[in-house]
Amino acid sequence: MKITYNIDRYPLVKVLFNDEPDPNNKYYDDFMNYWEGNYKKKQYFKFLMDLTNLTKPNLLKFKDFITRLIKLKNNEETYLKYSVIVLNNDVVNGIFNFLCKLYPPLNTIYMTSTLLIAESLIKLLDKNTNDEILTLFMFENNITKYEPR
Repeated sequence: MKITYNIDRYPLVKVLFNDEPDPNNKYYDDFMNYWEGNYKKKQYFKFLMDLTNLTKPNLLKFKDFITRLIKLKNNEETYLKYSVIVLNNDVVNGIFNFLCKLYPPLNTIYMTSTLLIAESLIKLLDKNTNDEILTLFMFENNITKYEPR
């Protein structure tokens, strides 16, 4: 599983997951170090994560991911404002749902099925659209929202 990210639209960080090999977990470690680095620098950011090309997640990295997530949750401030995840694979979606039940997310996560819907949602979130419009948009586009506990 290879993870790359792009900060051209910072504070929006576009993250791409795919099935390419990641020898020695270099891309995974680079991404996690970037995420943790934003917390160390106290910089607010948000994620747009595209998992549409991921069919075989690296299950061996879950323990490390959860350990790092727990450390980030211990911060007084949550610098990751929200995440929008594009996912259209039932197996990966099932794994993600299972993870969210075991370990509540660090921030609010919105799950969409297409990149177009994700980009539209981000525009609404960034405009601080009122809750009724946001709820209607989410309903019309079958967006699932996960809240931190």
